[in-house]
Amino acid sequence: MILVNFSHPLSADQLKQLQALLGASIDRVVEVHSQIEPDRPLALCNTTQQRE
Repeated sequence: MILVNFSHPLSADQLKQLQALLGASIDRVVEVHSQIEPDRPLALCNTTQQRE
């Protein structure tokens, strides 16, 4: 299984717990560095885009 992590890095103990809960081995962890700004929208809308 490939785990995509958008949060803080996981410890070895946390990875073991996840594997036990999922019943599968985690072969790879992809760390996605992200930050949410509470005063900004999560997505921007393009109001000039035409709908078909």
